[in-house]
Amino acid sequence: MGTRQKLLCTVAVAAMLAGINGVASAADLPMKAAPYAPAVAPISWTGFYMGGTLGYGASKMSGEASGPTALADDMRLNGALVGVHAGYNWQFN
Repeated sequence: MGTRQKLLCTVAVAAMLAGINGVASAADLPMKAAPYAPAVAPISWTGFYMGGTLGYGASKMSGEASGPTALADDMRLNGALVGVHAGYNWQFN
């Protein structure tokens, strides 16, 4: 057995014996103070909300149209989209 192997074996045995002899770890220490409590209250999503929607769309269709429901060979569609929404959230804790 070489010198390095003997040293490694000695260190490993010493480490095992240190653990067996009852060296105190942090889990064994008594608690000195209460756990930290944050000063800020948790966020709550409870409450009213409202919002709006605004948009615009445009398109152009072309082709052959036939039949009683045909409007035209070329058709352009464009216009605005406007909407309002509101509600109430209730967060259960």
